Amino acid sequence: MIFETLTPEELRYARMIGTERRKSSLEKGLKDAYGLEETSEEIQLERDIRGAIGEMAFAKYINEYPAALLQGRRVQTKKAPDVGKDWEVKATEYHTGHLALHHDRVVPNFRYVLVIVDLLQDTSRIAGWVTGAYALTVPETVLKHTSNKRPACWIPQPDLTKFAYKI
Repeated sequence: MIFETLTPEELRYARMIGTERRKSSLEKGLKDAYGLEETSEEIQLERDIRGAIGEMAFAKYINEYPAALLQGRRVQTKKAPDVGKDWEVKATEYHTGHLALHHDRVVPNFRYVLVIVDLLQDTSRIAGWVTGAYALTVPETVLKHTSNKRPACWIPQPDLTKFAYKI
């Protein structure tokens, strides 16, 4: 397993970026792009903070500055990856969580990495990655036990390509 430890300063910075993303979304009137029913501000803020921490942890792991952190909350496009030339970071709180991707937002030549972020323990575990081309071959489904009613391809952690060592 690959764990990436952020310094207290890096964690503060990522939390600030997540908070700014939430604030920007509110100011622009942006709705959740993934069809989640829960809309409490606390949950949305936590999700934005977790995403920023995941991006920061992965960027540190591959020794690349996370460009998306500089941009704040950008409108989701297929043009700019989160980190480096082609890395899109997805973060979850669930230790057994899946990499969830929506086909209409997948870029075939991007790579999608899953980072498990535990906000209480301040830990980030890089679970693995897939190419966008592979993700597009995984059928989309709606999981009944989640609040997300929008179809997505759900890729379990054992099916992700693992990092064997630090890049």
